[in-house]
Amino acid sequence: MLHLINFKYSALLASFKSSASSSHPVPDKVFINQVVQVKGNSQNTNFSMAIYLNLRNKNNNVYLNVIDINVGLNKLNECLGKGLTRPKTELHDLVDLINLSEIKSNGITKDEVAEVYQYLKEAKEEQDLNKWESVLIPYLKKKKTLEALRTIIANKEWEHLPSSKVYRFKEFDVDRDHIVDINFVDAVLALIFTTEGAQLSYVNEDFVPEYTLMYLLTNPIFPIKYTTGLLQLFNKSQNFTLLRQAINTCANIPSFDLLTQLVNINTDKLTLNDLVNRLIGEFSRQEITQCFKSILETNKQATQVETEGDEEHQPINLIHIINRMLELKGHNGWFMIEIIIDVAGLFNWTNENINDLNKIITNKIEALTINSYNLTLVNQVVSLTQNKSRASNKKLLQTDQPTNQLDSILTMSNQNNNKKLDETAIEIAQRIPNYSIETLEI
Repeated sequence: MLHLINFKYSALLASFKSSASSSHPVPDKVFINQVVQVKGNSQNTNFSMAIYLNLRNKNNNVYLNVIDINVGLNKLNECLGKGLTRPKTELHDLVDLINLSEIKSNGITKDEVAEVYQYLKEAKEEQDLNKWESVLIPYLKKKKTLEALRTIIANKEWEHLPSSKVYRFKEFDVDRDHIVDINFVDAVLALIFTTEGAQLSYVNEDFVPEYTLMYLLTNPIFPIKYTTGLLQLFNKSQNFTLLRQAINTCANIPSFDLLTQLVNINTDKLTLNDLVNRLIGEFSRQEITQCFKSILETNKQATQVETEGDEEHQPINLIHIINRMLELKGHNGWFMIEIIIDVAGLFNWTNENINDLNKIITNKIEALTINSYNLTLVNQVVSLTQNKSRASNKKLLQTDQPTNQLDSILTMSNQNNNKKLDETAIEIAQRIPNYSIETLEI
């Protein structure tokens, strides 16, 4: 077998086993020969290939084969849940911070995190958001010690807070915050989310600690099992603050979920820009294209089955998506436009769509033509002014008002550095140009 191992995080990323027929269940022998080295620091440099010798047990022949390899980006989120098993010894430098099976019935143990978890569990059963938010984030941010939390719980200090209290969102800080085990984060999220149904959902829609979720979404060890369907859940509950935070900082969001949110007609412009930047920055063009095709095929099948007027299964309008991409700043929007055109295919566009695309391109060409013409005029005026200035031995010409104003600006900023201005330049510079700010005195 061939194994792809990340030595930095001690994780087994992938394995390859030569296929054996049912009549010869013994695996073939595989020997690595050569691997093409790549940097692996971007989506364009993380694909490699390996040449290996394959000794088939079926016919005892040796074959020279090639296999494609995705080496990843050497990030921690790629290695979560893929750690190599090591023999446990009595001496180790990292202990499990929480083990739910060891929590006693009264919830009080020597483990601090287990005690904090018990407070959260009680707050969830009581549906008291203020109690929850008064415990978890202050503890993780080291604002409150365990003794201080015990005092808060004993005195029920959260009851004096208004029910509509607005908390300030905090982000995870690896240098200052408590470092907790992923099992604790998983246990906390299990009090908020459930994966028992077909999709991710809230355990109780009336109990959603946004302050806690905003913090955990910035934590790189956010559990993978809660990422699938997370964006759609936030969008369905109209919690757009958490939606944007998840798009920007939550690790391991699938490309399918990001593209599903991108084709949603109700996605606002800021969220759309975040989605495009996340997709282009994290996923390869090939992966985005394949996932987009899957979404289009699923949408086509759903629209054929559903009745007309169903808002949940409306056909995806690619022209509308392209127009929205053109409104975004930067080059990532154009990358998405190329992918959308490739996904639809060269000969699958209708005449109406082709005409719409032609209008978009025509308008862009006209805008570029006008901008180029205006830029040419400005360059000619500046060049002519500079030539006249040099010819007159750095003396300003007494011409019309706009030319005098432009010449005075050039004189003040470029032409007379570390030199005393002549009287004509000082007189012109004291004039108020058309674009200056004037003060209204009452």
